[in-house]
Order: sequence, then C-alpha cells, then structure tokens
Amino acid sequence: GRPSLYVVADDGKHPLLIDPHGESPCWLNDRYLVYMVTEDDGHRILSGDIWIADREGKMKKNLTEGFGEVAQYPSAAKDGTIIFSTERGAVYKMRIVVD
Repeated sequence: GRPSLYVVADDGKHPLLIDPHGESPCWLNDRYLVYMVTEDDGHRILSGDIWIADREGKMKKNLTEGFGEVAQYPSAAKDGTIIFSTERGAVYKMRIVVD
C-alpha cells in the first residue's frame, strides 16, 4: 500500500494523520515538517511534489506546485532552506520564510 505520514507524541499516543500519502519527512523546525507526495503506476513515479505542514496538520502547502518535474526526497534546515532532487537527478534548493 501507500505510505501515510503521522505525527505522534513522545509517549506514542494520539497519532495525528498529517497526509495520507506523505513520505520521506524531515523537520524544518519544531513546528513544521517537509515531505514528499508521489503518485506512481506500480512501476515508475508519475508525479511528485514537496509539501510543508505544521505539526498539528492544520496547515499544508504544496511548495513545488507547477514545478513541472517530479520533486522528491527533501532535506530541510532550520534557516528555511529546502533541498530536493528530481527523478532525472537534478538537485534544487529553495528558501522559505516561516515563523
């Protein structure tokens, strides 16, 4: 099946679904996480985007909407820098401002 992205408290109780298709998450800071959502046909990835969400799951935003390539495998730094790759092996860097 497909992966799902949850945030769980330190005690392991009360899992909160962030995205039913989220995978490869990394924390940007104590409040936000960055992850990818892909779609495949069982053989290859057809589409992929990098998303950001708050830890409560109330805010989600597609950061690569309209990018035109399969964006995948994000890495994030506390200064708002996000690095991700594409299916063809290119590496991209973006910077976002968060509170």
